[in-house]
Amino acid sequence: MTKPQTVASAGTKTVTVIGAANALGNHIPPFYIFTGKRWCDELLEGVAPGSHGGRLKVGL
Repeated sequence: MTKPQTVASAGTKTVTVIGAANALGNHIPPFYIFTGKRWCDELLEGVAPGSHGGRLKVGL
């Protein structure tokens, strides 16, 4: 088993992208998870058609 790797500096924010596909080639559009307190629709500009996103509240 391999350990997931994270490459980030202290001054950067990370974005998690979830995608899925099967052996037949079927797939669903990615889902983006951002950190932060407010949502901004511009975060999804330029992503693949059908993609969705959300935010994870920081400091729960």
